[in-house]
Amino acid sequence: MRTILKRLTDNPLMMVFAVVVIAFSGIFAATHMPVDLFPNLDIPVVNIITHYPGASPEEMELLISRPVEDVMRGLQGVKRVSSTSALGVSEVTVEFTWGTTVRDARQLVQAGLSRLNGLLPQGVVPRMENIGTTLQEVTGYVVVLPSMARILSASYPLQTGLRG
Repeated sequence: MRTILKRLTDNPLMMVFAVVVIAFSGIFAATHMPVDLFPNLDIPVVNIITHYPGASPEEMELLISRPVEDVMRGLQGVKRVSSTSALGVSEVTVEFTWGTTVRDARQLVQAGLSRLNGLLPQGVVPRMENIGTTLQEVTGYVVVLPSMARILSASYPLQTGLRG
């Protein structure tokens, strides 16, 4: 490496030639680089929403979230599975490895959901929802009634900042 640098500094014509080659290489790369107004940033994430009216969060966890999570963990290319259970609602999020298309991820999840027949309570039908963009974390909403604000603030300490 030292000999190359020494030859470049000793020979000014060679230095100019190296600078011109590097500059033209950069210009060539910049002009041939694909630029999209809306680049494809689809994240292979599929959410499974299940409603079971009247079930407590504990029942939702035991009867719905855990069986769905167990089946989804067995799918090919799954990176992470997480769930949230609330009163009458279960949300299981399945994240696939990068490179898996959203279409393939949905097909894998649909195949996994078909294996759940008989494992879930009668009348419960899980539904798929995919967000597929980097805005996934922005789509969670919480509705709090003024009468519940005191209960929630005592149960859950407020968190500030962004999740990442």
